[in-house]
Amino acid sequence: MGFCGSRYGPPGRSCDRLPPDTRADKVHAEYLAKARHLDRKWCGTPIGQGAIGPVEQRLVSYGRVAGVVFGYFGEMSKDACGLLTFAAGEIAARTWEKESSCTSLDAASAVMKRRLTQNWGVTSAREVARIKLEGRRWITGVGGILHAGPYALMRADRCARDRKPRLRQQRARARGLGTHLSCL
Repeated sequence: MGFCGSRYGPPGRSCDRLPPDTRADKVHAEYLAKARHLDRKWCGTPIGQGAIGPVEQRLVSYGRVAGVVFGYFGEMSKDACGLLTFAAGEIAARTWEKESSCTSLDAASAVMKRRLTQNWGVTSAREVARIKLEGRRWITGVGGILHAGPYALMRADRCARDRKPRLRQQRARARGLGTHLSCL
């Protein structure tokens, strides 16, 4: 989840809910709306109150859609915390006897919860950094020159593979650059 005013609000605001929880509460309604749209578009479900198509019916049969959301600063929604606690408990139940440092199932569950929290937190921070780096390419510099970003070489390689060699050579000759450039 990105850092924006609609999620985090103005600086210094007081709130009793974390932004990931606010976002997580919207997930179920969004999935229902998408299911209704699919039902209308592909299944011929009529528009109106009480008309439930097969996609929406299947979605509702699973119960509430959990909003597993991670915030910009690594905070987790309540659904994500619940999933983490459940996963830690299940892993601990299967492996606690093999752990030499754990004397009980509760101790093993606590160890697994700490490990998963650390792993998920690092993954969340890494993904926020990756999104920031990918977003750098949209920032213009002096004179409107677009910043190439960290993936410029990958884009150049992809461009070189996709274009026909003869077309590249013709463009290079027309610009007086020679034929050694891989992407123009």
